[in-house]
Amino acid sequence: MAGLNFILIIQAIQNNEERNNLRIQQRHLRDTGDPLEMPEETFRSLFRLSRQTAHDLVNLRILAINARYPGSVHDAGIWTTSLIRQHLMVNYNDGDTNSWLLGDSAYPLEPWLMTPVLDPATPEERAYNIAHKSLRNVIERLNGVLKEKFRCLCKERVLHYDPVMAGRIINACAILHNFCLIRGERVEVAEIINNPDDNNANNNNNNNGNNNYFNEGRNIRNRIIRNYF
Repeated sequence: MAGLNFILIIQAIQNNEERNNLRIQQRHLRDTGDPLEMPEETFRSLFRLSRQTAHDLVNLRILAINARYPGSVHDAGIWTTSLIRQHLMVNYNDGDTNSWLLGDSAYPLEPWLMTPVLDPATPEERAYNIAHKSLRNVIERLNGVLKEKFRCLCKERVLHYDPVMAGRIINACAILHNFCLIRGERVEVAEIINNPDDNNANNNNNNNGNNNYFNEGRNIRNRIIRNYF
């Protein structure tokens, strides 16, 4: 299934022989079969997530949502206080250094959060950015689905409630969306308008002020680019 490409998290490899073997395995999977039909243990060993999580992401199921903040709050500020970040930080400090989320350049580069390379200077960095942008496309697809299904979420249909109630309505829309998926309702994906490239002067330079996390995140990102692009 080509659609799985955006959720397959590549396991970090320590030597060339293991890395080449993994590439052969993944190429075989792409060419000959459906990864979701693999045994659970094999799937986890290759992609570092469960088949259920992969299925949820492919089908646009919402795994977490935070509607506590107004639109004026910067994405990086919301991320810094999020439960997801705290969970990933604990996992990282416990030794899990090979699992990552993807975020655009509004978010800080961290060991568990990979962001685009600003002003890429090499073909490998540009290839990484292209792949990164295509993987994040799932977020744009989900936003389009939610706004198409729940018109109150569109900017033209402003929620005329206080911020707390508006946040509850947004959370309710997310829950109803998941219920629809569980019941087998077909997802109609609206046309996606691509966002401008991430490499511009208005982003936060991928640094949230914690130089240790930033430097380690940059080292990990460089390793990914070096090994796979």
